[in-house]
Amino acid sequence: MTDQDVGVAFATLTTALAVALHKQGVADGEALLAETVGTLEAVLDGDYPETARAILSACARSLRAAEG
Repeated sequence: MTDQDVGVAFATLTTALAVALHKQGVADGEALLAETVGTLEAVLDGDYPETARAILSACARSLRAAEG
């Protein structure tokens, strides 16, 4: 497992956690949601392979949808 694999797995889990907390109305969930979106967008500007970028991009879209 590469560092990028770990990063993608972490981003996916963080996305699920942030969305779940936000939907439950947990105050920290909203902050986690915003922070996670920012982190994912910063990573997407990096040098990730196309498949990893697609997964991370999907995570970011899910988070943005949960925010709205």
